[in-house]
Amino acid sequence: MKKWILILFALLMTSTLSARIIFQTEALVLSNEIEIEHNCFNQVPDSFGYDFYWMEGLQFSLGYEFFTDRVEDDFHFFAGVDIGAISYFISAGGFAGFNYKLFETDWFRFELMATLKAGEIEGIKGPCYYFIQTNADFVVNLKNRRFPYFGIGVSNTNTTNINIYKDFGTNIYVQDFLTMHVVAGIRL
Repeated sequence: MKKWILILFALLMTSTLSARIIFQTEALVLSNEIEIEHNCFNQVPDSFGYDFYWMEGLQFSLGYEFFTDRVEDDFHFFAGVDIGAISYFISAGGFAGFNYKLFETDWFRFELMATLKAGEIEGIKGPCYYFIQTNADFVVNLKNRRFPYFGIGVSNTNTTNINIYKDFGTNIYVQDFLTMHVVAGIRL
């Protein structure tokens, strides 16, 4: 019974805040990947790698955008969760960000969308790391900020893992992706 009261309270609060559900798909394309590793257990402990990929990842996000119906506001804030794939890792995490109105025409509204994501990436049979992803996109909306929106921008994803082994040394693993970011979403 307590769960139902909490769910009902959350739904009433989101309607009071005029929040809209957002669903978006993101593709990470044309990626530059840098990988730096220091492994105290290897005979050659230091390694450096660089790769270029056409397709680095695909992510699906579900969240709330607050005060969507206040079209006259310059800032709109959002938060939610996402799942997907980055490189050869499966990703899961949360995100938060804002849209800032740049300009508008008779039919469309153009905005800067900035997003910060954080979560965990996990290899199918391998290691598990934490990641941080920052996105900056130029987004096109309908003037009423409802239904579909599309954007393009840049994304940077970083994971850093440090393990200290007493009497052996330190393992450091850094992986960084700088990619072009394409986003398509819908506000319900």
